[in-house]
Parts: sequence; structure tokens; C-alpha cells
Amino acid sequence: MLILQHPDEVSHALNTARLAALGLVNAQLLVGEVFDDLQRILNPPGYQPRLLFPGEAAQTLTPYAQDSLPTLLVVPDGT
Repeated sequence: MLILQHPDEVSHALNTARLAALGLVNAQLLVGEVFDDLQRILNPPGYQPRLLFPGEAAQTLTPYAQDSLPTLLVVPDGT
């Protein structure tokens, strides 16, 4: 899991993004508004990136197939 957190969210009392990153195995939290190396961040070798975001074009994730690459779930927080 990759959490992209807006800087304004860091100082919130609950800061659930930080708690999630600390409590989940292989979770990473990046704080910023603009990520210069976004293409590299979102496309690590050996993973399929998927954005967790509601919208009209949203699609349901399918079950993980043994022969497919693992999913990198990208979660925006306050962005």
C-alpha cells in the first residue's frame, strides 16, 4: 500500500494515514503536494498499481490470481 498524504493532513489529531502506514506490513506513507518522481513511485517493478478512489469510472477489484503481479494499492489522503 502506498498512501499519498497532503501536507495539511499531517497535523490532524487522528492522522489515520500515519497509523495505517505504521500498522500495515509493506505500507509506505509519502507526504507532499507534488511528487516529481510520481511515475517511478506509481510503477515499481513487479507490482500492478491500483488507485483507491470513488468515482463514476471506478471498477471493482478482482480477486488476486496466483499468476498475476501483486497489487500496489495507492490511497490518496486529503489530495
